[in-house]
Amino acid sequence: IKQVHESGVAMLIVEQNAALALDIADHATVLEVGRVTLSGSARELGRTNEVRERYLGIGGAAGANGALDRRPALAGRPGEAERRKVRQLAVADAGGQFGGITALSKVSFCVRPGVVHAIIGPNGAGKSTCLNVLTGVYEPTAGSVRYGDRELIGLRPHRIARLGISRTFQNIALSPAATVEENLL
Repeated sequence: IKQVHESGVAMLIVEQNAALALDIADHATVLEVGRVTLSGSARELGRTNEVRERYLGIGGAAGANGALDRRPALAGRPGEAERRKVRQLAVADAGGQFGGITALSKVSFCVRPGVVHAIIGPNGAGKSTCLNVLTGVYEPTAGSVRYGDRELIGLRPHRIARLGISRTFQNIALSPAATVEENLL
């Protein structure tokens, strides 16, 4: 992740393991039941009592000198993002529903070029739904997703991938009976 980041690529990590995500990310957004409850610098969020108690398993202010305090800040190569025409990914008031269940409600955040941004939260927070909206797998019921000046809502997933927005999965499960192409599809 750090090697890819150093090339100037903007990255979005969707992760339930808050300690891992906050250790890698520059910025983070916390989702709970489909809503943004906290957002800001990953380092600062990792120091708040709310995040430390609920997501890092650290009670109170004691022990505030953990890995988040010791890690160096990541920095992209100067000018690399501009050279590669990496654009900002902006999510504004995204909403998503499945039947009568609200999975996302007014979710907003930006992923700037050369930045690692994390979305963290418990099971059922809306992290995967948010990622599926960004990649075109789900169409949101509200809001906007823009990559630079291009609206992504309504684009098919393969069109979004051609713009440079793609995802990798947590578990790689290749089928030995399938070809490489079939596994990728």
